[in-house]
Amino acid sequence: TAEATQRAAQLQALAAELTNAEERERRRLAQILHDHLQQFLVGARMRAAIVSRRTTDPNVLREVSLLDDLLHQAIQESRSLTAQLSPPILYDAGLGPALEWLGRWIEEKYDLKVVVDLGVNAEPDRPEVRTLLFQAARELLLNVVKHSGAQRAHLRLCGTDSRLIELSVKDQGRGFVADTATPSSGGFGLFSIRQRLDLLGGSVKIESQPGKGTSVTLLVPCGQAPVVSSSPSPARPARDQRPGRNESQPRIRVLLVDDQQILREGLGALLRDHPDFDVVGEAADGEQALHLARSLRPDVIVMDASMPRLNGVESTRRLSREMPDARVIGLSMYSEDDMGAAMREAGAVAYLSKDGPVERLIAEIRRAAALQRVSQ
Repeated sequence: TAEATQRAAQLQALAAELTNAEERERRRLAQILHDHLQQFLVGARMRAAIVSRRTTDPNVLREVSLLDDLLHQAIQESRSLTAQLSPPILYDAGLGPALEWLGRWIEEKYDLKVVVDLGVNAEPDRPEVRTLLFQAARELLLNVVKHSGAQRAHLRLCGTDSRLIELSVKDQGRGFVADTATPSSGGFGLFSIRQRLDLLGGSVKIESQPGKGTSVTLLVPCGQAPVVSSSPSPARPARDQRPGRNESQPRIRVLLVDDQQILREGLGALLRDHPDFDVVGEAADGEQALHLARSLRPDVIVMDASMPRLNGVESTRRLSREMPDARVIGLSMYSEDDMGAAMREAGAVAYLSKDGPVERLIAEIRRAAALQRVSQ
């Protein structure tokens, strides 16, 4: 009847809003860690590197080394907590890359080998569906860790001909009697997954037998994509204020692109402490990076992968088409496995994690500049 149809639509809307409200809070906390705390910690490591470079006192060097180790551990703990709350890669790159990241994270943390299989037409348009499927995949893999005794799991995401998205998790562990599945004592368990899927117009199928493993398959409608916008901070040209530089020495002209001012300032100070670098500009997003790259023509562009308006991947792709001689180095809180392939495919000559050794970044900038000059 019309009343039943209206009631079902209301329940779906309520379920979507409940999922979105929970995820908004998770994402808010995760963004505080990712966009603020982690950036401050990386900035502090860069400042510590400057101190280490400017002193020869062995006692100071030892203390700075200990400080760097502590900051690195703090970054790793913060990244782990961010991942558990709401991994930024889910929103920056989509459900497929997020599931690949999840597989690696589960393997690293719990020693469970996860084979991830991504099919075509499998990216949800509705944010609540994307969030629900990621949460469900995480919970199902954790169930494998806790209950199956298996050493390997198979995670598959694909689209169907009927505009449905299918997600499945399978293992060859000890299994259970499927009809006895009950609400979990806490967390986002199988019972909660089934309820959320029902309210969103989806379904879940559980197949399991003792000693023969478990297969859980989720089906949910795709939906339509929303439009999201954001406002960045302004770009500004940078001045090289490092005293005592050698004007006759050819220097590497560097453009810094990062939406976090504290990172731009820390990296700029680190580069200006080397006589062969000239920081010619700073940008807070990909659009500003394109504008400054056209006008300044830097030798090397250090590009954050995740930014508002235009992210680093797309900005790098456009730069590579417009200025083939431009040398872009990707830089992000994401690991090489998470974002490196996308940046390199877009045209970056290198990709580094922000929590890696600053000496490697310095070396990569010099290497990229050498390649740029050889090509001229």
